[in-house]
Amino acid sequence: IACTKLRKQNYDLIITAMEMPVMDGYEFILHTRENPDTSDIPIIVLGQREKIAELVKVQSVGVQALLASPLNTDRLAAEVERILAQQRLNREREEMKHYLTDEAIAAVKRGAAGEKYQTKVDNAFRTIVFTDIAQFTPLCENMNAFEVVDMLNNYFDKMVETLIYYGASIDKFIGDAIMALFPRKPDDAIEAGIHVLAELREFNKTREIEHKMTLNVGAGVHIGKLMLGTIGEQERMDGTVIADAVNLASRVEGLTKYYRTHMIITGEM
Repeated sequence: IACTKLRKQNYDLIITAMEMPVMDGYEFILHTRENPDTSDIPIIVLGQREKIAELVKVQSVGVQALLASPLNTDRLAAEVERILAQQRLNREREEMKHYLTDEAIAAVKRGAAGEKYQTKVDNAFRTIVFTDIAQFTPLCENMNAFEVVDMLNNYFDKMVETLIYYGASIDKFIGDAIMALFPRKPDDAIEAGIHVLAELREFNKTREIEHKMTLNVGAGVHIGKLMLGTIGEQERMDGTVIADAVNLASRVEGLTKYYRTHMIITGEM
């Protein structure tokens, strides 16, 4: 019955006993973990204190708490509250990733840990990548607002997934443009740019068939020194980058239209 209900409805937490009539707790947990739809649900296991071997065995398949009999209801309630609070925190962190840069999330974590507000600056070489859709405004003249937003979201999904795969931190979206930072070696950024253009070709194949239109995108890659830090005041902070290198990367991307090429790479020593 429990397995059937898990398939039909989403649950935040599972509490199971080790001893059950049809399958034991270990088999039930394995069944839950093997199903992609239920593999991440936290589990509390209730077992008998004298059967330590069984309790140790379930730890190997990923449970969040083990409670031995006789059951202490206060302890159980405390574990439930702890696990659900951790679940909410994890969801909030995942949501923050959609709206904040890595630096901004780090600043939030420092504040949550009790660190006092202070400006933090990292002055180092980074690789900056700008991508931009050529002739975007004329392209959208025959599209309604919903179609424009839908196109951009599908386009961003493809581009951002590739950029992040190669180690990028997405700094911001500026209209139809993407600004990304690569903290590691410049080769990562260059390889990401090449694969972004390859993804664009696949994206255009679908749009050409369904919408009779394709996108032309330029990528500017610049390796330079920039200041990466948290700025603002105590009531409102933001993680951002400041440097001529950022403006230069944007201008390099603009040159792709002038020279009719897909990517230009520049750098400074």
